Amino acid sequence: MNDSDSFYPDGSGDSTITSGVSETTTADERDGLVVIGYMRQHLLMTQTEARYAKERLAYFARVEGFTLGTLYVEQIETWPAAFEALVADAMQDSVSAVLLPSMLHFSVLGPPPMIKRHFERLTKTRVLAVPEVVSYRAGVTAS
Repeated sequence: MNDSDSFYPDGSGDSTITSGVSETTTADERDGLVVIGYMRQHLLMTQTEARYAKERLAYFARVEGFTLGTLYVEQIETWPAAFEALVADAMQDSVSAVLLPSMLHFSVLGPPPMIKRHFERLTKTRVLAVPEVVSYRAGVTAS
């Protein structure tokens, strides 16, 4: 493995390449595709906010025809354990995309657009930020 194949600047990580979900995938084609989720529990996030974010990801996956696999929740005291597990899982052939409540959940790693591009290039797995307008509860949109 060379440094350009690694998610981390120090070159650590795995260089396995898999396929991702297409920009033009239809709902019928998505039916049954497995997606995984990632969210970072930030210092001021309440348990209710965390629960709503998890429920939004599950709801989005269901209405879009995906099957939600593992939802990785990054805890402040164990960072980056959940992110490292996410990267390893995203590199599996069975994973079609990664769902985030918003791109801000990647912000601790650096500028979210850069992290998204690097993550997608390394894992060949799409990153989808669930639109904040997606909610099954009136008035609950952000996480």
